[in-house]
Amino acid sequence: YSLILAAQNPAIYWNNLFFLSLGFALPTLEVGLVRIFLGQSEGNQYPEGIGILRDYTPELIAPPEGQGGDPIVPNTRSFFKNISSSFAEAYGMHSHSPYGNTEVSSSHSAQLAPLRNMGVISRGCPSPNGVSVRHFTLPAQANLVSNFDSPPLRAPSEGGSGNRHLFAHYLAGLIEGDGSIIVPNELRDNKGRKKYPSIQIAFHSKDLPFALIIQKILKCGSISKKKGANAYVLSINNFEGWLIIIDLINGKMKTPKIHALYRLIDFLNLHYGCSFTKLPLNLDPLDSTPWFSGFIDADGSFFIRFSKAGKYPAHIECRFIIVQRQIDISSFSLFDILNSIANFLSSTVKQTKTSTNYPNFEVRTLNLNSNSILVNYLDRFPLFSSKYLDYLVWKDVLNLFKNGEHHNDLGRDKIFKLKMTINNSRTVFIWDHLNKFYE
Repeated sequence: YSLILAAQNPAIYWNNLFFLSLGFALPTLEVGLVRIFLGQSEGNQYPEGIGILRDYTPELIAPPEGQGGDPIVPNTRSFFKNISSSFAEAYGMHSHSPYGNTEVSSSHSAQLAPLRNMGVISRGCPSPNGVSVRHFTLPAQANLVSNFDSPPLRAPSEGGSGNRHLFAHYLAGLIEGDGSIIVPNELRDNKGRKKYPSIQIAFHSKDLPFALIIQKILKCGSISKKKGANAYVLSINNFEGWLIIIDLINGKMKTPKIHALYRLIDFLNLHYGCSFTKLPLNLDPLDSTPWFSGFIDADGSFFIRFSKAGKYPAHIECRFIIVQRQIDISSFSLFDILNSIANFLSSTVKQTKTSTNYPNFEVRTLNLNSNSILVNYLDRFPLFSSKYLDYLVWKDVLNLFKNGEHHNDLGRDKIFKLKMTINNSRTVFIWDHLNKFYE
């Protein structure tokens, strides 16, 4: 059994922590031998093992009786409860057991049924939405792997399906919209400590189930709550994870963020003996891959404008907007990709915030034709974040427009009520659409 602890601060990256039952190795122990392998990043190894615990409290969860390993360890349940408690006490960690009375509020009871059936319960967990417990990540704290017999990691391109190819394009758009590829300039700092790249994807806190699905598909990375922000971050800080991401998005990127990918490739080729080829920008039409839907899930927004008649006539409109800064962090312009999006949507690129230090490019749908182009695309390559739910409402309003219902009081009342259910006004999130994610 294993528990992977994911640090919020990627400078201390917990690679893995194994509680490995080997009862046959030391028969003198009544309940078997527990070997603990503490895998931090190479630059942060300490003689005492765990070393520094940063600003978070990980959780240890005992595995259920009846899962793999019981024939070797006769009393798995009490054994792991005891070892978890002892380990937690020694290192100031919180420990609890899923057995007996659950520690889950009634509002989460139904959503957690799949986890409860596997004997794994954690207070405050969201619905796993089909995420296997093997790759289930506790919010902002720990990445639980309930068994260590998972298949070996393989590159996604090996025997990849059509869905894997679509996911690669989607992931490239998601990372280019709201991701970061951070590459150190040197392998070691001036004190000789090893430095590591990091690939990070940010998610709004309401999109945690979506982040979990991305992590499940990638089979790598840790999810942590971002301090001082209403967001989670999926961080990929290990060699195998870097290889997976490069294999997926190399040749799929469409923005200047490709230069950050190139820096990562150069770093791994130089310091890790890799031989990646840097593929050029992807020039496939926007409507031929899910790249744009990934980009929208990161940075697109759906708006319903509704103003009642008063001093001015009533005004109702559906609008999609995507905004990017004009110059990225590497000093490259994003005009070309915004212009491609504008051309695709029969729109134009506008400049906003021009009097500030951070001017933006903005593309918005201008009319029913622009909106219809977007609908045709998103019905083919759907969104998967909570923006999908906003899109469905936005699309309903658009259909009311097409039917001319915005001209009568009943139709306007429908539109007003729908407007109050999207974006920051949304209070209900149903994640059934994640069952159709690229797997």
